[in-house]
Amino acid sequence: MNLFFFGTLLDPDVRRVVLGRPLPDEATPPAALRGFRRVGVAGRDYPCLLPHPTGLVLGRLACGLDQPSVHRLMVFEGREYHLVPLTVATPDSDAVRAWAFLSCRFRVEPHARDWSLEAWRRRHKRAFLRRILRVVERRCAAPPPVPSPPAPKLLLGRPPRMRMGHW
Repeated sequence: MNLFFFGTLLDPDVRRVVLGRPLPDEATPPAALRGFRRVGVAGRDYPCLLPHPTGLVLGRLACGLDQPSVHRLMVFEGREYHLVPLTVATPDSDAVRAWAFLSCRFRVEPHARDWSLEAWRRRHKRAFLRRILRVVERRCAAPPPVPSPPAPKLLLGRPPRMRMGHW
């Protein structure tokens, strides 16, 4: 599955924590999404995308993500965001089909201000990484092993006598 990253997932450290493995910039080529604008979310330290007729959002394209990686990304994004198919442009192609996590309008209140990755890195990255590490570890941990049923007890000696009519 191809995903377009436009916010905190542009940062390789965030991707590593969320995916549980490195996904370096070399593995995520630059991509551009037309018709949207990246703005901050009120009271939060991450962005959302808003439709905008002349908007252009620069991001990264993660190609061929497997199902466990997509699951971890869905856990990270939470109920505030849902996957939406869209088309992005890369330096090698005019149109690549991808998915992006767009905000659910009724759960997210966007600001009017644009969101900046560099400003986020200076102000919020350290605390954000600590916070998401706890969330991802808790929600993406492997389920505990299912305990095996107890072994039957062996009765040694003579079986008890049964009386007729007492089954």
